[in-house]
Amino acid sequence: MNGARRAMFAVALLGLTAPVSAQDVSLPVVLQRASQYVADFTQHVSGVVAEETYIQDVEAGAGKRAPAVAHRELKSDFLLVQVPSRDPVEFRDIFEVDGRAVRDREDRLVKLFVKQAPSPAQADTILAEGARYNIGRAARTVNTPMRPLLFLTAAVQPEFAFWIATDTQISTTNASDAARFTAPADAWVIGYRELARGGFVRTPQGKGLQVQGRFWLDPASGRVLMSELRIEDTDTVTTIDARYSVDAALGFSVPAEMLELYALSPDGMRVLGRATYGHFRQFTVHTEETVATGK
Repeated sequence: MNGARRAMFAVALLGLTAPVSAQDVSLPVVLQRASQYVADFTQHVSGVVAEETYIQDVEAGAGKRAPAVAHRELKSDFLLVQVPSRDPVEFRDIFEVDGRAVRDREDRLVKLFVKQAPSPAQADTILAEGARYNIGRAARTVNTPMRPLLFLTAAVQPEFAFWIATDTQISTTNASDAARFTAPADAWVIGYRELARGGFVRTPQGKGLQVQGRFWLDPASGRVLMSELRIEDTDTVTTIDARYSVDAALGFSVPAEMLELYALSPDGMRVLGRATYGHFRQFTVHTEETVATGK
């Protein structure tokens, strides 16, 4: 996404105000606070590695044969890194699949990134490696908890329409999830939709897909409490929800849980995922970028 294209869009703000207790705070102000919060959040979390426990299940459509692999449990190191010349990238380095070790349990990502940030090509290779154990027919690398936060950054907000949403319930939760995926009564629920198509998500064949969803925000601080990402393709509807909480040891907010649902047609197959995050370790990750200048 280049600056020229971003400059072509105006921010579309629908429903400009909503009450917060006795105050009257505008949506542009809350979005500005959110952009600053995400900038701070990214700076904090870029130096943190988490352990991710990720469970995937495939449900066959009515009258359809169950797939050969219908359940998968992954354990990974999970790290957010600023890759030169592109947006921050979330890396999943899997060390255990269905209880079987697939590599030595070591901080491999940290050892790689402390010395030097990956090139875009290296980043793509690592992302593909992290996706190889996904099950179900839906090919995906968007199954990460922090991806939607990019849309709140100051540089990217102009590419989206934002409005105050009336639907406040997380769509992928069941009764047992509802208590965890509930925001405070004074939280704002802000809907978003990409103005163009394909700037952030493309199919393996290169088809651009429009992203949309919702954020649950603290209007006073801009803190993101929960996020939703929704992507619709011809035969797949993707919904990814995430919640964030403050880690007591680190003293700042981190991903806590991610829920995902892929509804595939016409056979009615569904792929469900749940990831939880813990064992956070803080490191200093080197992300230096060299810029050539003419004399």
